[in-house]
Amino acid sequence: MTAGTRNRGVALPASAPAIRKVLAPALTRVWVMLIAPSLAYFAGFCLLTYPLIWSFRSALFADEGDGLQNYWNLWWVDTALTRLHQSPWFTPFLHYPGGVSLLGQTLNPFNGFAGVVLLRWLSLAETYNIIVIFSFVMGGLTTFWLARACGGTWWSSLIAGGIFTFSSYHFAHAQGHLQLVSLEWLPLFLLCWLHLLERPAVWRALAAAVTLLLVQWCDYYYFFYCVLVGALFLAWQVWRARDQRTWLVQRTRLVALGVFGVAALVLTGPLPAALYLLNRRDPLSGAHEDPVFSLQLPSLLIPGGHWRFAGLTEWYWSLLPGNIYETSVSLGIAMCLLLMATWRLRHRLRDTSLRFWYLMLVIFALLALGPEIVTGVVEWRFTYGLTPYGLLERVFPPLRLSGMPIRMVVIVTLAAALICALGLPVLWQQSKRQRIHVAVLLALMVIELLPAPLPQTHLALPAYYVALQQRADNLAVLDLATDQYHALAYQTMVNRPLASGYVSRLPASAEARDAEIARLVRAGRYDVLYGQDHFGYLIAPTNEPQPCDAALYRDQTATVYDLAACAKR
Repeated sequence: MTAGTRNRGVALPASAPAIRKVLAPALTRVWVMLIAPSLAYFAGFCLLTYPLIWSFRSALFADEGDGLQNYWNLWWVDTALTRLHQSPWFTPFLHYPGGVSLLGQTLNPFNGFAGVVLLRWLSLAETYNIIVIFSFVMGGLTTFWLARACGGTWWSSLIAGGIFTFSSYHFAHAQGHLQLVSLEWLPLFLLCWLHLLERPAVWRALAAAVTLLLVQWCDYYYFFYCVLVGALFLAWQVWRARDQRTWLVQRTRLVALGVFGVAALVLTGPLPAALYLLNRRDPLSGAHEDPVFSLQLPSLLIPGGHWRFAGLTEWYWSLLPGNIYETSVSLGIAMCLLLMATWRLRHRLRDTSLRFWYLMLVIFALLALGPEIVTGVVEWRFTYGLTPYGLLERVFPPLRLSGMPIRMVVIVTLAAALICALGLPVLWQQSKRQRIHVAVLLALMVIELLPAPLPQTHLALPAYYVALQQRADNLAVLDLATDQYHALAYQTMVNRPLASGYVSRLPASAEARDAEIARLVRAGRYDVLYGQDHFGYLIAPTNEPQPCDAALYRDQTATVYDLAACAKR
């Protein structure tokens, strides 16, 4: 070290051992808090879904329903940004010729933006599969971080991450709801929010606002849940403060909360505002029915239709309203026993957020019951709007556009995972007999959460679309032969606008245009369809009457007609 260096007060490591001494703690922390948990969750995903991972390049990890809609979403965001250089929240490729707003679509633009990068090297199916795997790994990792921040030990927090990311809820929606699979930012926002309230700083406020934006870019439901939990946690912190007035108006905290409020409004405000205005101007259809998609309490205990051994409980879940994608929300008996055992020992965890997470578990379980409380055995009917969910709808009317109370179970599951992270170390320390009980319950929990195999979809362009693909023009298609899901998938291969198209929430104006086009088809007005609306081709089922004799391709499934030739006839 030179004299000049010493005079500046800069301490430089004298040797390689000194450098290792400085770096070792940081590298150890990276391994303990990032690499090791990530590897554990990746291995867990591979084991629980085995042999799915070996189909990574050959199949799409999704069903042939909503999975294909989310497959299309990835393609569309990439197409909008890299080819058309336009906003992805409107597409001219569906409900042609007017196009349709995608503000009410389950677009999950975060995944779309990630896809823009991944699609430079991977196929569309591989990109989808990477996002699914990432969501399971990152969902476990962010829950692990949140559990550690709440006071869990390393190993109990690791289990908490597994409980949340490998939950029945998560695997059920992995069938095709990519926007709901992407729950990884929800725990991260709550972690940032927790740090912001406990140690207020401007940079923590900005981090919380950015993570809230990431949540919104995955799913509107999760965004709303985060706002609700965040508000409740703020109220909880104020209530627990010794001097509530001083705590709330402390200058550092007040500035940090103000920065968060402004940043969150700027970042996350535009999309909900645009959706609200669109619904006022052009009402959206497609909302689900609240009573149909509400929680029935036994579903939290009894494994649903996406359990590995679902045949054993079919007597229950087969009678539930809705579908098994939504009703498979079981926490399991073992989890509930752990929750009860932890509650009995709550006096040993006074300085943690244990009671808050029990409160979230109860509140969101009640909200998930929807406008009517149904147990499957006894049904209590209230005047509509007097249940917790009904009252929430009155306070926040846009909630009526969702119609999915049961999805609030995601917060119930997260709260249960965090409670286990806090309770397991205390239960483990009780006695040798107690440790045996905990080990048995954990083993039973694994069995109760074993998922049914995830679907694998192999996409191939049918011959009648291959015939269209070989045409040199880019004229739009009226497809009356293909179901709404596969029509989206085929569009990603032929790049032609479609007359209709499956979107989650459809504006009334688009419905009216669809009805007018259907009327023109029934009337045989191909001159209008071709000349005025610029449709080039009609695909009709082969077993139906031929609209005209200008067939370009015909097989047993469908016939492709040239509307230019049909119009001349």
